[in-house]
Amino acid sequence: MSHPPDSTSAMHKALNASAAADLRRLHLAADALKAAMPGHGVIFNRMLERKGCQAVQVLFQWPGVLVLVDPGSGEPMQSVSAADMRAAAPAAAAFVAHKACNKPLKAVTLRPPQGRGLRAGLWADGVVRAYAVDGDELLAESLPGQPYTLRPGFHTLTAQELAPRID
Repeated sequence: MSHPPDSTSAMHKALNASAAADLRRLHLAADALKAAMPGHGVIFNRMLERKGCQAVQVLFQWPGVLVLVDPGSGEPMQSVSAADMRAAAPAAAAFVAHKACNKPLKAVTLRPPQGRGLRAGLWADGVVRAYAVDGDELLAESLPGQPYTLRPGFHTLTAQELAPRID
């Protein structure tokens, strides 16, 4: 007696292959961004001045570190990873996001060998995102401050796309 093919196993394999391809794209994007970073790694450097508060120089560095500097002494007052910046330095994190205007702090376009063109960006939340140049589809997304780590659960292929269907 023959058994039908195990569609769950085939779907699992396809999702794993999708995740591996997403991770490769993320690594290409992160490498291209890293190569395009200035030597000091600072991609955002602005003065945050609020009424009734001490002025603070806000720096955002590769790969996702928020640094608050005392403008008088030039000494760092606080250094926070991108993953923790909303909790540890909410005003500075909001300031960086506001100044970024829903655009990446740093962006590059690349065409991997034998691959689709990618537009890679490091966003104010410290996340590296890779998009298809044609079509603007999100192809990879990192964890905040960890440009080489694919966000858990991220897949460009979904189980619904792999499910059998009648056209």
